[in-house]
Amino acid sequence: MKKYELTDETITAAGKTLHRIRALRDFEDVKKGELGGFVENEKNLSQNGDCWIYSGARVYDNARVSGDVCVLELAKIYQDAHVFGNSRVFGNARISGNAKVFKDAKVGGNARIYGHAGVFDNAEVFGNARVFDDTWIYENAVVFQNALISKMGEIYGNAKVSGSATISDGAWIYGNAEVFGAVVISDTARIYENAKVFGNAWISENARVSGNSKIFGAADVGGKSKIFNNAQVSGSATITGNAWVYGKAKISDGVLVSDNTRIYGNAKVYENSRISKNASITENSEVFGNAWISESAEVFGNAKVSGNSEIYGNAKVYGTAVVLKDEKISGNSRIC
Repeated sequence: MKKYELTDETITAAGKTLHRIRALRDFEDVKKGELGGFVENEKNLSQNGDCWIYSGARVYDNARVSGDVCVLELAKIYQDAHVFGNSRVFGNARISGNAKVFKDAKVGGNARIYGHAGVFDNAEVFGNARVFDDTWIYENAVVFQNALISKMGEIYGNAKVSGSATISDGAWIYGNAEVFGAVVISDTARIYENAKVFGNAWISENARVSGNSKIFGAADVGGKSKIFNNAQVSGSATITGNAWVYGKAKISDGVLVSDNTRIYGNAKVYENSRISKNASITENSEVFGNAWISESAEVFGNAKVSGNSEIYGNAKVYGTAVVLKDEKISGNSRIC
């Protein structure tokens, strides 16, 4: 037995004539005789399951609603979209293109899901979020506010993406990671575990940000760099190449870290310093004031290097050494 029929009450949407539906029997919270929303034809809403389109919602074109789906409020599903499972679409949400929303997913607010995007499992998309192209939002991920997810981006696990963040070009956000603010994550970058990226940060290429690390300010992390443990990168710092920043290290204030450098422990690098070419800054050391550390040089212990100084070659500065004011230390020198 059919569960609904088309009535003679019609409206026009995108040049199509839509008919209001009426329930022919009781099911779920719908009672026989109850009026629902609007469809173009019976292909739009399955006669099976407990799926229903409530009074203000519309489904048309080749769009399909099936399973136990609820389409509520002023939501619209159209073109070739398919919504199924136990999912919910509500508010002013729009599902279009070849998009799919299924399992227990929820899409609401002014969210737009289109292209070949998929939202499924227990994922939620709401606010003014835009999800499109071949993007997937799944597991327990939440995307909201003005976030934009496109071009094969994936958000999953318990990840949250919000603000005006842009995730694109194959970037993945997962685990318990949080991305918010005006952040841009692109290429094949990965943000995962408990990492947080916010402010105006930019993460690109093959960069990996994980652990409890934080990237914020106008920081730029790219190349094959790795930021992990409890490390922080902020200000307008740039991390690139195959650089690793980890432990409780902090990088800020216009610093450039490149090549195969390693910065870890409780090290701090700030004030436009440059770290490159296999150099390492470790333990409780500090490098600041336009200092340049390169070519396998090491700064460690409680050492401090500043004031346009240059440490390079295989030089080591350690212990409680202080190097400042345009000094140049190279070769196999040892300063402690």
